[in-house]
Amino acid sequence: MRLLIVAALLLFSSAPSFAQWQVRAGGNSLHNGAVDASGPESAQDRWFVPMAAWFGQPVFVEGDTVVTTWLTDAPMEERGVIVALHLTTGEVAWTRILPMDFPSDWSGYACAMRDGKVYATRAGNTNSSYLYALDAATGDTVWRSEDLVDFYVTEGPAFAANGDLLVPTPGSVTRIRATDGTRVYQSPRGGGMSGGFEPVVVGDTYYIRHGAVGDRLAAHDLATGDFLYWSTSIGTAQLGLFAGQDGTIYVPTDSSLYAFTDTGSSLTEKWVSPSLASCSFSTFAIGPDGSVYSYRVESGSVVVVRLDPETGLEIAASQPILNASSIVPGHMAVDRYGTLFVSNGQSELFAFNPDLSLLWERSVPRSEGGPSLAADGTLLVSGDTGVFAFLGTVFWDGFESGDTSAWSATVP
Repeated sequence: MRLLIVAALLLFSSAPSFAQWQVRAGGNSLHNGAVDASGPESAQDRWFVPMAAWFGQPVFVEGDTVVTTWLTDAPMEERGVIVALHLTTGEVAWTRILPMDFPSDWSGYACAMRDGKVYATRAGNTNSSYLYALDAATGDTVWRSEDLVDFYVTEGPAFAANGDLLVPTPGSVTRIRATDGTRVYQSPRGGGMSGGFEPVVVGDTYYIRHGAVGDRLAAHDLATGDFLYWSTSIGTAQLGLFAGQDGTIYVPTDSSLYAFTDTGSSLTEKWVSPSLASCSFSTFAIGPDGSVYSYRVESGSVVVVRLDPETGLEIAASQPILNASSIVPGHMAVDRYGTLFVSNGQSELFAFNPDLSLLWERSVPRSEGGPSLAADGTLLVSGDTGVFAFLGTVFWDGFESGDTSAWSATVP
């Protein structure tokens, strides 16, 4: 067990870089799955909320509020209920159904959460609609966006430092003010692929897939949206970018993982790892030591691999997480100790030590949104039967949790 004294000392250090799970892919605007918290050392239930659905949607958390989407075979105007739960108990705080602004509004869903607002829309793969900001405490509408948005339902916005949203579409990136939903700018971009649009924000720059088919990494000025420069063509994929805290930008393609360095005037290739499994809509992770976690096919099974951040060489590999030639889709989260949590896109949730030895495993059916980590270490994941919360090792008050009770609530 991790030493309590170490965790207590960490509590008095500087504010954590990532202490909330804010966006759909990778939890933060670097999309690297990292949260500065101490995740569960065992699959100990904190609570479970029954919520029968088609499949589990992404879970967001800020403070004591957990938000997800309850997707069932309801009439279109009632489909996609935004649900807020209390982190400590799992009790329902509020539910909300978005207005059906257009006949093509297929379903509502939550896509991000930050600074007391939940962001949700009815836009999807085939339709545009408005972006809504909801009060995280009540579910009431704060604003409706000036522009229509049309990002894919597997994706969502990233955030600038001041909370403004960077909303990706197949042909542009729109910066939307967090205060009132108005447009700051709309920057055109190329890319004909169906996925992988999400921008990554590093300092005063955002990065996006660009080019005729999204086959280049492009840098844009975050303040103005102006295009700066792009990489050579490296191939495309239905996969978003992710970045390390050192500023390295990682670009997954259908067969390889590229690492790029921004020199301030160009994007230079640092390394390329050729062993990436075909894994559309998957997410990746970067551990606290910079280790890069990706996927590889080995003897007809998908395994998780740990890559050296300086060379891209493989350091370790996990046991099989899926019997297949591709992952459909895997999602990752990683805590302050490098414990890696991986859902395989079907029925299993894994926890691995940093060396990818198995820590624990739990069945979570149809968890297509993947795991999310709260600032107190609670691991949250939604399946087709409901929302699971697993007890973190250490809470932020510095005391090791001894609470073994499991809570249950019912969505109205």
